[in-house]
Amino acid sequence: MEKFFIKLYKLLNFSTDSEIYSNEKTVITTGSIITGILFRTAIIIILSLSLSDYFDLRSNWWFVALILWFLVAFPAYNKYKEFNNTSNDILENTLCGKCRYFDQTSQLCTIYDEHITEDYIPCGGDSWEPK
Repeated sequence: MEKFFIKLYKLLNFSTDSEIYSNEKTVITTGSIITGILFRTAIIIILSLSLSDYFDLRSNWWFVALILWFLVAFPAYNKYKEFNNTSNDILENTLCGKCRYFDQTSQLCTIYDEHITEDYIPCGGDSWEPK
């Protein structure tokens, strides 16, 4: 049950674990950001619909809109900026950034299907091919 709550926490915080960095670092992907957006939005909508009888949320729709902005859109935007910064760092500072098998949108080596960081190159430079 504890693993379920840990996975739910990571999902709601727009992050996912990688096998390589299980204790060190979480890897941010576009899929984890979008999944976090969907789950957070669903939770807020369900809560607002269930509480609409107690609080007059139909006439105060702006309150739900502010909650969606501060709990869904703004954190997702920040995570996406962080994702782009790390992706640009990988693109400029590693050998993988200039390889034809590097997928910048997911920071992934398409041959080995592993996430790339500045400290970890899946092939070690053996399968590198220029773009």
